[in-house]
Amino acid sequence: MNIAKIHVWKVPVLLYGDLADRVLIYIHGQGGRKEEAESFAEIATNYGWQVISVDLPEHGERKDKARFVPWEIIPELQKIMKSAKENWKVIGIYACSIGAYFSIQAFQNTKPDICLLVSPVLDMEDMISNMMLQAQVTEEQLKERQEIKTETGVVLSCKYLCWVREHPVKSICKETNILYGTQDEMIPYKIVKKFSEENNCRLNFVENGQPWLHTDREVAAMRKWEQTVLEESRSIIPNK
Repeated sequence: MNIAKIHVWKVPVLLYGDLADRVLIYIHGQGGRKEEAESFAEIATNYGWQVISVDLPEHGERKDKARFVPWEIIPELQKIMKSAKENWKVIGIYACSIGAYFSIQAFQNTKPDICLLVSPVLDMEDMISNMMLQAQVTEEQLKERQEIKTETGVVLSCKYLCWVREHPVKSICKETNILYGTQDEMIPYKIVKKFSEENNCRLNFVENGQPWLHTDREVAAMRKWEQTVLEESRSIIPNK
């Protein structure tokens, strides 16, 4: 499998696969890096896709001043999408955890042809509210101090919470496929179920899967799901 290390709009990315008319943009979650896409790319390239994997701010090779916050990440992802539209006819998204949240926010107006979302964060306000509850931080305290660092090291931000409330999520693609671990304590099932039903998403499960799908059994289930979705993606017709 060909792997090219390039920059797109100054963002370090890896491009996997031989020349093709379709590409999947891989967006990692918190603590991830672009290299983690390689196992998925080995599968995707067999189905006629190339894969672009991005280092988000404060991750991987990123040494610039960009921060891991949506108002800085989203414009970057939109530039990546613009470049992809200039070079490929079919564009898909593969995004994990909070990377899925950023993707949904970034690509509202571009409508990818297909989305694969793994353990996606779909209600950031609910997640922040739970972190505040666990840290015993009230909204009034957060407004007064603007930022509060919890005992676990998480920084709660009033600006972040306000931004999230002003930008609710909605589906970006008719062909949205979600993979969810049934033991995911970070992302409540009721939220994933509600989003899937409201947006006609295809919801699949990893039984007893944890928030981070990493065991041999979980990874095997994830690879099987990827293969099924990508096999069906062969029917996507290039739009130009």
